[in-house]
Amino acid sequence: MLIDDSIRKIMLSLKEMDLEVTADTGSWGTDLPHGVLILKYECLGVIKDVNTIEKILILLSKILDRLLEMGVILKYHPNFKLS
Repeated sequence: MLIDDSIRKIMLSLKEMDLEVTADTGSWGTDLPHGVLILKYECLGVIKDVNTIEKILILLSKILDRLLEMGVILKYHPNFKLS
């Protein structure tokens, strides 16, 4: 991921954070269908700055695009809802 300059620049511009891709249910509290992953961004405090929120959304979008390019994820709808 960090090879991508645009992803690295956005990550460095944001404050301390935790970013992970996991197959764990974690805080969602429900079992995920086989092959469904969670992309999670977590930080301390409340984000009120609109520019920061925009950066986070762009970062997540770029990460999803990169994971798709790498073949880690597939582009399909898993047809399930979180409870």
